[in-house]
Amino acid sequence: MPSPEARQSLVLEVIAQAAQVFTSEDLDRLIVGPLRALLNYEVMVCGTGFFADDGCYGHKLHNHHFPIEYLYELEQADGTLDSPLMKQWRQTMKPVYFQSGRDDADFPAKWIKIFNRHDLRNTLANAMYDRHGKVANYFIFGRINEEVGPAHARLVELITPNICAAIARALDNTGIEQTKFAGAVHKVFSPKQLDILHWMYHGKTNPEIGQILGTNDETVKYHVEQLMKKLKVSSRTQAVAKAVEFGLITPIKRT
Repeated sequence: MPSPEARQSLVLEVIAQAAQVFTSEDLDRLIVGPLRALLNYEVMVCGTGFFADDGCYGHKLHNHHFPIEYLYELEQADGTLDSPLMKQWRQTMKPVYFQSGRDDADFPAKWIKIFNRHDLRNTLANAMYDRHGKVANYFIFGRINEEVGPAHARLVELITPNICAAIARALDNTGIEQTKFAGAVHKVFSPKQLDILHWMYHGKTNPEIGQILGTNDETVKYHVEQLMKKLKVSSRTQAVAKAVEFGLITPIKRT
């Protein structure tokens, strides 16, 4: 880690440059510039998504040499991602870190094997919910070339609001890659469920949706219940609002 004086200067530089991030190109300049100088990592991935009790969904993703195959190995049967570090973040909402060798005994052997297979070595990560409390912006730094610990966590906590705001702005101007990455929210829903969400957005009732899709309203009701369960909501209105937030529905443009 840089000296205290250099660290303070780099933190200020990260904050200043993060405020100027509006595109993925701007984000890359931040990632390879002051942010890398501050945290001394080799690979990084960041994005937007949402977090449930039992896993994480991705909305948009921006990768900078991070081994994406590692994320595919974290996919669960329902399409969500999960790892011991993700669980730890959901419990604490604080930066999480892992030092290869030193911390192995505190984590499941199965995950350690996956982690080591992709040579991630020392990892540091955090996330932050947006102002709506629906979507989180996250980042993971891997292959950090020094021992990681509480000092890194405190440092990351300082810059997290600025980094997450930069990620949100940059990816807001980036198209959604649909199902091209592990844990993509689009992969969690079947084509029929996405069709039903579309018609829910347009205010159709279950019988009306059944008629449009050529199925009975009980089948539609079942899929609506599954949609609400996956989206972690308790009403159709909430389901539609969250689906729009995640890009599952393209909202009508008003003129």
